[in-house]
Amino acid sequence: MFLLVSLAALLGPAACGKSDASTCPGGDPDLDLPDAALAQFRTVVEQNLSCTQDTDCVWTNGGCVDPCGVVTNQAGVAAVQADAQQACEAYNAACPGGIDVECADAGSPVCSGGFCISNLFYVTSSTATYPLTHGVCQTFDLSFAQSAPYGYGLAPEAPGNLPIPVTAISNATLYSDPNCTTPLTNQAITIPTGASQVTFSLLPTAAGTCSFTVYQVNHQYPVQ
Repeated sequence: MFLLVSLAALLGPAACGKSDASTCPGGDPDLDLPDAALAQFRTVVEQNLSCTQDTDCVWTNGGCVDPCGVVTNQAGVAAVQADAQQACEAYNAACPGGIDVECADAGSPVCSGGFCISNLFYVTSSTATYPLTHGVCQTFDLSFAQSAPYGYGLAPEAPGNLPIPVTAISNATLYSDPNCTTPLTNQAITIPTGASQVTFSLLPTAAGTCSFTVYQVNHQYPVQ
């Protein structure tokens, strides 16, 4: 499998404090937070994802639920933080020092399809052989992740139809289906509601290099 990943990471941008895992319940918040508290937190976050532009979207502190941060809109920051605090009351009492975790820089979240999402997108193919052959259809998958870890906070499924911008297409034609029959329109590949990925296809035009950009990440493939 050939994998190209954006520089963003699943984890949020905030750094977290250290604690002695031996004094914390299980040493892992995911094992000890009540299901009802997790469900409530997820509901609050999902109620605060609407946006009209990228600047509406921010990372905010998810407490012990999402120690590296969770994506929300600007208006929802206070509500998300308050619910995280409530969900983490028992854990914080046992672990006043916080959680020992390292968090990668996930970059700025974006507004897509009216929802705030993290800008982590994977382009993969389990069938393509490299170099690609011009004139031969190749199938790819576009996947996205919204917040991590998957066990709590938000699931990776799209909260609504997410049109993912695809620009700077060079030496290839992109299609919205897996068999190179329906040309891509509006320079976007849409991940449908409830899905975590969508299949598309690419037809290289000539030998050399073909490429396209998903948001700000450029994907290049050699072509024979």
